[in-house]
Amino acid sequence: MIRKQIEGSPSEAVVTAVAEALDVDECSLSPLYETVDPDALNALLRPQRPDDSCVTFSWVGCTVKVGTDEVVVRRDETAGEGIEPTSDLMSQRELQERFTDDVDSIDVLHVDDDPQFADLVKDILEQIAPDVEVVTCDSVEAGLLHLEAEDVDCVLSDYDMPEMDGLEFLKQMRARGLESPFVLFTGKGSEEIASEAITAGASDYFQKSGSIDQFEILANRIRNLVQKSRSEQRVQDVYEAIDVVDEGIGLIDADGRFVYVNQRYAEILGYDREEMTGRRWTILYEDEEERTVLEQEVFPNVPNMCSDGVWTGQTVKWRKDGSRVRTDHRLAYTRDGMMVCLLSNPTDVSHDYDGPVAEQV
Repeated sequence: MIRKQIEGSPSEAVVTAVAEALDVDECSLSPLYETVDPDALNALLRPQRPDDSCVTFSWVGCTVKVGTDEVVVRRDETAGEGIEPTSDLMSQRELQERFTDDVDSIDVLHVDDDPQFADLVKDILEQIAPDVEVVTCDSVEAGLLHLEAEDVDCVLSDYDMPEMDGLEFLKQMRARGLESPFVLFTGKGSEEIASEAITAGASDYFQKSGSIDQFEILANRIRNLVQKSRSEQRVQDVYEAIDVVDEGIGLIDADGRFVYVNQRYAEILGYDREEMTGRRWTILYEDEEERTVLEQEVFPNVPNMCSDGVWTGQTVKWRKDGSRVRTDHRLAYTRDGMMVCLLSNPTDVSHDYDGPVAEQV
């Protein structure tokens, strides 16, 4: 197995590592730069989604993993015999398709009352963006029916259409609870329409053009909007999931304020969730001495959850109503400095309790 740090471009590190793994001269792999645009390759070698830690693919008998700062190449047992790089390497289009196989496809609904233009947009977008699949409808009514029947990642809509314009289409979508990103794609460009579109909740506004460059920009905007929407949905899914667990979960930012607590966390401490959000953790420790114990003895020993696990112990806290509660308590920092607090097994403690406020176990 060969490891190479990425000091320049990732493609250069890949070529160097593969050549070393196969014990061949790098020049024998040079057709890579004759068949694939280097800038395109470098972009494709980067993780395509925020939650991906690396890109993995097979090339000339090797398994290649490209991370943010390192390339790892593992040679297959039969690799190196009769290598013919020219035949093994892919064209830019084939390479792009190989990588986009690992990326979720993007389903786009394009609504335009001009079917010829709609078909043209479909052909161009799908040609320059293999991860994008376009379905066309020639009316808002047909578009709404499609949205109710199929999941769509992004909606592209003309503005000036008979019966119902693009902004009314957007309003109808939102009224039905359809929250897909919405791009107003129109030939009637004006600051007034653009402003009205954004005010109405459109994700973006894009003026029609015959330029291929403009379609490439449009494809990138669609990708960015869908990626953002999917990321937000993943976060929402996580929040909904942790709302139903039996363990109290709270998130505290670098300023010591609660940015999130689930229902169970608030219940254990006798608060409504909204009451805790934005307030400092010190509301749970009324006495200055108690706070000092947390700040000097507990927090400095809280590890980073990505590498070192969690601090595990028990703490005694004050509820909103003035009663006291002891809980099992686990603490850890996320990569960006957010503290994760987990509470479980609450038991009542007498009001005059004078034992330790925090104990590591």
